[in-house]
Parts: sequence; structure tokens; C-alpha cells
Amino acid sequence: FMCCYHTYVRFFDVGYGLFSYINISNEERSINVIYDCGSRSKSVIREIGKLSYYIKTIDMLILSHLHEDHVSGVYNLLKRFHVKYLFMPYIPILERIILSVAYPDMPPWYYELLYNPIGFFLNRGVENVFIIFPSKRDFDRFGIDIKPSDDPKIKFDHLKEIDPKEFEDDIYKDEIKYMYETYKKLDLYNRKVFLRYYFSHLIWLNIVFKFYVNLPDNSRLKMFYDCVKHEVLNNKEIRIEELKEVIVDKDVRNKLRKCYEKIKKDINYTTLTLSIMPYSNNILRFICLYGNCHPIRRYLIDYHFSTALMFTGDFNVRKYRDKFYKRYRKELENLLLVQAPHHGTYNYWDNMLLNAHYIIVSNNIVPLINLYHVIKTPFSLIGTYILE
Repeated sequence: FMCCYHTYVRFFDVGYGLFSYINISNEERSINVIYDCGSRSKSVIREIGKLSYYIKTIDMLILSHLHEDHVSGVYNLLKRFHVKYLFMPYIPILERIILSVAYPDMPPWYYELLYNPIGFFLNRGVENVFIIFPSKRDFDRFGIDIKPSDDPKIKFDHLKEIDPKEFEDDIYKDEIKYMYETYKKLDLYNRKVFLRYYFSHLIWLNIVFKFYVNLPDNSRLKMFYDCVKHEVLNNKEIRIEELKEVIVDKDVRNKLRKCYEKIKKDINYTTLTLSIMPYSNNILRFICLYGNCHPIRRYLIDYHFSTALMFTGDFNVRKYRDKFYKRYRKELENLLLVQAPHHGTYNYWDNMLLNAHYIIVSNNIVPLINLYHVIKTPFSLIGTYILE
């Protein structure tokens, strides 16, 4: 078994957005991971082209959520690369309708993605699609029995299948039941689609990938649905699953603008977070920010030293602080690098993330002069990078 891993992390120059690439390798094997691929500008297409010079296959594509600045490059990414595994959070149909109204001028493929996320990826050659679900259950799974292995396959034994009965009181219960019944049958034949809880994890060799996803904002979704019934449906009852036709009808989407305006400021969008932690010796070789690579000389020679990488997308760490800490306690105590949530927005930040040696913050929202104000705690700028 190998002596150590070499880790390469790159954040691409996409302006307002997020496109990150992680490569973890030893002398014999390598795994390529993408976390989000989007921007409000077309720069993400240019950066995808740069990545294509070096790799042809993406082992894991992880999407935190479906906002434009996190997924606008996905269509081009799938045309250039073969993707083995896709991970994304369960996003209720009402939330996807809200996104279709929030982004009215996107290309047609984006509305296809919102209409049927699973079909969108399967139709473009993705081998396996994992939908990661939240849970109302409490849990305490800090201990993970890791047995190092030379098996190069990603192990999904620890990913727990969802129980649709847990969601019977929720506004999106019919959609979950339909997904479960449909893709459970598909599982029997070619194992393409998997509906799994976030409080499990997957393992490659002895590297542990862990997820956390917040529960959908039921109160705001219900408020939006009631408005849609009143403004568009004339109080007619309709199955929520049937509402997804709204996504591909621009005229109807425009009618929903009034409903969107009522909830847009306060809604907490569903976001999937990720931690990557080797349970063995690890060397972080490079952190690359917009093409400038910084060699890291610190050798991390044990699980008890900082080895964890954390990607938060637009997750509100402050709002869900206790659950986030409970899920990632071990990783937060051994945090090497963290992507600051929501481009560094103060209301999404929590100072427990200051354990990281490297904090990646987007300068599009947080000017360098305001960084101390945002984080509210003194720290060394030597280990904190502002992406400009």
C-alpha cells in the first residue's frame, strides 16, 4: 500500500462563480474531482478548455446547487469530458421552478436540467447519478472504520438508501415517492441512479468523501406554491409533479415573477457541501489560483495533522452551524483548505472555518479591504487567498 497521496487543488479564473478541480494520486492511481462549474460570464468555457489539455475523464462531478454561477459551464463540460459519477443534492420541483423564474434568460439546456436533472445527465453519457438527500433524523457517525485497500474502485457501501416515508409530511412528498419507485426499478437493471442520504459517505482507497445538505425551505416553498395557485391556477388544485411543465414554458414563467419576488430575499436554497479527507499520510503539493500555482512544502504525516479539504458552495454555515459542525467535526479539526461559503458573504460565514490553513475567498463580493470585517477575526493573509 502506498506511502502517501499527492493532492493538487485548482480554482479556475471564472469571475463571479466557482469552478474547482481536485486531483488526488499516488504512484499508481489518480482520481479527478470537479466541484461546481459555473460563472456569470463566459470565462468558464475558456477555463474548461484549459482543463481539457490535461484530463479526459472526470471520476466525480459534484454540483452544490443549480444556480447559474455554479452550473453554467456544465453543458460544455459534459461535451468535453466523460463523467463516471455525478453527485448533486435533491432539489424539490418547486425550488427548481423558482430557479427557472430567477434566471429567465438562460440557454434551453438549463431549463432541461431543471425540468429533469437525472435525465439530463444520463442522456449526456454520465455513467452513474447520485442524488443526495437531506434527513430529519439525528445522527452520530463520527467513527469510520477505514480499511486501506488497493482496490481502485470507489466504494459506495456506506451510502444509505433513502426511506420515502420520512418525507410524507412534506410538500414535495409525491415527487420523492415517484423518484423512488421509478429509479428503484432502474437500479435492478443497470444501477444508474441512486437516491442516498447525506449522512453516509463514500471511500476511494482510504480517502473519505463526506456530504452534507440542508433540508429544503418548506415554509418558503409553501408560500410560493400558494401564490402560484392563486395567481396562475385560479386556486385550482394540481399535483406538484405536474407543475414542472412551468419550467419549459417561458410565458408561464413570466407570470410567476410576482410570486418569486415575494420569497426571493429569504429563501434558503438547497446546497450540497463536500469534505475530502485522506485517512493516511498526505502531501498537498500545489494550490493553484487562477493559473498561479503555489507549491506547499508542509508535509502532513498523520491523520492527526491537517489533511481535510472542504467545499461549501453557497451553503449558509452560520444558519446551520450546529448540524454542520456535528457532521464535519473531525474534518474541521483537521482542516487544511476551505472554500469560503457564498463567495465570502458575511452572513454565511462562521469562524470555526478559521481552523483552515488556506481560505479561498472570491474577491467579486468581498474586497480585500473588507476581508477583516467579513471574517471578524485576525488571521494571517499569508494563508488566505483572495481570488481576483
